[in-house]
Amino acid sequence: MRLLEASDFEAWVGKRIQVTAVPNNVCVVLDHIEKGLAPIVIEGFRQSFTLIFRSTFDQQLIDGSYEFDCGVGGPHVIFVSQIQPIGNDRFYQAIFN
Repeated sequence: MRLLEASDFEAWVGKRIQVTAVPNNVCVVLDHIEKGLAPIVIEGFRQSFTLIFRSTFDQQLIDGSYEFDCGVGGPHVIFVSQIQPIGNDRFYQAIFN
């Protein structure tokens, strides 16, 4: 199985992403990608990166794994956890080591 890399998600930045959740699906936007500091090229390993998703305050995901699909290069099951909200937006992070 190929490890996902930050480049696999670059086409998602700024796009609305459908998240399969219960009882209702949620829409988020991939706000940005944070890449690890020093890329060390070792076969079988990847540079670490973090996906930062944003949603409106009325859309909420609890920490867990969800299927994310924006119609490009997916869907992917991704574990997200909530981080500090800013203004009227909620934020989530997905860390890939």
